[in-house]
Amino acid sequence: MSRAGPVVRVSVTDDGVGLQSGELKKLNAAFREGEQREGGANGTSSIGLLNVHRRIQNVFGAEFGLSVESEENQYTRAVVLVPLSPEPPKDENGVEQNV
Repeated sequence: MSRAGPVVRVSVTDDGVGLQSGELKKLNAAFREGEQREGGANGTSSIGLLNVHRRIQNVFGAEFGLSVESEENQYTRAVVLVPLSPEPPKDENGVEQNV
């Protein structure tokens, strides 16, 4: 975990086989475009990752969320960016919401 001003960066890294470059590009494109990626390695999808990304953005805003970094045959790293001291989310009437 690290902090850059008002932003906290939390990362989790594994030392597995990593992702191929094309798979990594597709995965991060899905985060940017908000689309579910299907048919990944071993028939997996990114439903859970995209769900987490969307929830972070819904609560904290579009500048925050999840990304994935990887080097094939070395590692995969999931990175979450969130604000250090977020304002409580509010509904359309300006009422604070519990998250």
